[in-house]
Amino acid sequence: MSHLFLVGFSWSGKTTVGRALARRLGRRFVDTDEEITRLTGLPVPAVFRQRGETAFRTLERRVIRELLNGASRPMVIALGGGALLDRRNRELVRRTGSIVWLTCSQREIYRRLRDKLDRPLLAVRPQRGETYAVAVRRRIAELMADRLPGYRLADLRVSTTGKTVAEIVDTLIARWEGHRGRR
Repeated sequence: MSHLFLVGFSWSGKTTVGRALARRLGRRFVDTDEEITRLTGLPVPAVFRQRGETAFRTLERRVIRELLNGASRPMVIALGGGALLDRRNRELVRRTGSIVWLTCSQREIYRRLRDKLDRPLLAVRPQRGETYAVAVRRRIAELMADRLPGYRLADLRVSTTGKTVAEIVDTLIARWEGHRGRR
């Protein structure tokens, strides 16, 4: 069974693109962050604040494992931005499908995030002489760098910067079909 896993930084378009892609492919769409919210009754930022990142990553690993163990048909699955930090997640995802890295410029990520800075991992204190905006951009760059090794495992890479959802889905499907043909 070959699932399609969408990875990338927060607000790179995983959920929006994933829903549209699943519709086009006639597949079920699952967002692991939404599954964690359903499981805990808490939005992801609250899970981080109340339980911590370690507990969140444990829940994330559990959700991914249970989704894949119960799958009877291929799905499109949007993984949390840091899901591939976990070795077990990386191994399971690589074994059960194709990974698509949705890239987005740091400037565009900041633009998309700037009014939604409730993300605990983006909670920053500006350094001396630094504005809050610069501190958030610095933190985005740090997190992206930390996650880069996991993202680089992707079979395909598609930019979402400055593109419509339809353009992204068209590009992704064309590249994925080409990729499957080479396997």
